[in-house]
Amino acid sequence: MPGKIGIIGSGLIGRNWSMIFASQAYDVYLYDVVPDAVDKALVLLKNQLETFQNSGTLRGTLNAAEQFAHIHKTTNLKEAVNGAVYIQVQRFNFALILNFFYFTRNAFLKTSN
Repeated sequence: MPGKIGIIGSGLIGRNWSMIFASQAYDVYLYDVVPDAVDKALVLLKNQLETFQNSGTLRGTLNAAEQFAHIHKTTNLKEAVNGAVYIQVQRFNFALILNFFYFTRNAFLKTSN
């Protein structure tokens, strides 16, 4: 049963993970420390999904538009990770995530009960 996925980093690897999870109807929240990078990634993702669909290589049973609708931009790291069943972090962003959880762990512990 699909749930929420947090993707930290909207570069090549983050975009590919986004497509894989969206193909299975997970709601993907894409975050990057550079907000404009997510906007650019969304354009690339939409084009790539359409290309896969047109070539017959699109994963899953959802069409390109349906998969793209499962990919969401967020400029808030907490929104990207809170409630996620899985968080994909690119190695470059790992220190950012550790710092975020260290400084906000009490807020997470309070909201998880």
